[in-house]
Amino acid sequence: MAVRIFDSHVHLGVLSHRERESSELPFDLYNGMIDFIKTMNKSGVERAIVFPIPHRDFHTGRSNDYIFEAYQKYPDRLISFCRIDDKLDENLRKGFKGAKLHLVYEDLKIRNIHTALKLLEDWNVPLLLHANFDKDNPQLKVQQVKEILSVTPNLLLILAHCGRGRICTDEQVVGNANALKTYDRIFFETSTVEDPQTANGSIVKAVCDIVGNERVLFGTDYPFQKDLYDYSALICPTLNATCLDTDTKQKIMFSNIYNLLNLGNEERVIIRRTNESDIDAVFDVFFSELSKQDKKYLAISAKLKYREHWERHITSGKSCFVAVLTRDTSQEKIVGYMRAFPTMMKEHQGDLWDFVVHPDYRKRGIAKQMLMYLHRRYSEMFAKTDANNVPMKTLLQSFGYQSENPDSVRIIKWNKK
Repeated sequence: MAVRIFDSHVHLGVLSHRERESSELPFDLYNGMIDFIKTMNKSGVERAIVFPIPHRDFHTGRSNDYIFEAYQKYPDRLISFCRIDDKLDENLRKGFKGAKLHLVYEDLKIRNIHTALKLLEDWNVPLLLHANFDKDNPQLKVQQVKEILSVTPNLLLILAHCGRGRICTDEQVVGNANALKTYDRIFFETSTVEDPQTANGSIVKAVCDIVGNERVLFGTDYPFQKDLYDYSALICPTLNATCLDTDTKQKIMFSNIYNLLNLGNEERVIIRRTNESDIDAVFDVFFSELSKQDKKYLAISAKLKYREHWERHITSGKSCFVAVLTRDTSQEKIVGYMRAFPTMMKEHQGDLWDFVVHPDYRKRGIAKQMLMYLHRRYSEMFAKTDANNVPMKTLLQSFGYQSENPDSVRIIKWNKK
């Protein structure tokens, strides 16, 4: 079986995107869309994620526009990622499938882009991160990843170059994989990682062994090094690796990123914060379709009586979340709702107040997805359930929640560390 190829790391950009004559860009990353399509055809590459030259000397708006033009011209070949700016929400609505952040060459700091990170998290699209490098602090890239996840713990994050140290080395790669292996929404992209092949192993195989072969993505960083290597030469090391079986190669080189981006356009459930546009959908549609018993457990009559109060919770985007069934972000159906606050004492503690899945969509694993979303946000959880709410009690117990008063006939208190 021939292995399909999907390049997860390609720069597109032309000279006219440059804002300064004397750019500090140390590498030749100019790459026009038409020439690159020819290069893909020559090398047998089916699809590629493309994004602008991520540098402070290049105009972000013009660069993003060029990427989207390339996507529109070759929609079956190119997947568009944008640079982060104040038009991020507009760009995601337009059709960009993710964003690229380069902490070395862009004038962006993590502390200043929290709103952008939350947008990416809510849209359930990836951030491709080129973390900063400090030879005296080998933990810096892991620290930057964890700083991002402290703000957006449910963000899909692709660590460019597996977070390697110096260019074309394997420095820090195994250490990064070990440090981040428990974060199941982090993926490792392989471009410019030195990967000497033996029959028994390689750096890519080592990362697969640590995090699993479904979290490793093939990339080239083209046109970086185009003066030294033909594009196909950047593909061969992984394609021909004798230490990787065919199934693993297929996952790394195509299937993992294809599935991550949901390019099969399959129906799936994502969890996100609520916003003002959800108010009517939650109150007038979702709540109205619940059973009498569900409405009792959620105290819907009180919510309707004090609707303005609950609308403020939904609009704030801080405590209310919905599970939405979607094929793409333009068509969503709310199938779950929950409300959880950080406790008064500690930000890492969450207090779950409301939780329900639409009756027509139960027993599909949606409730588990919703709880896992909260567990990434909070390392410790508290909850209360009606003593007669058997399905919710069973769900909490399956996730290791402990009852503080199991014999209560009215309200049962739960906690999970």
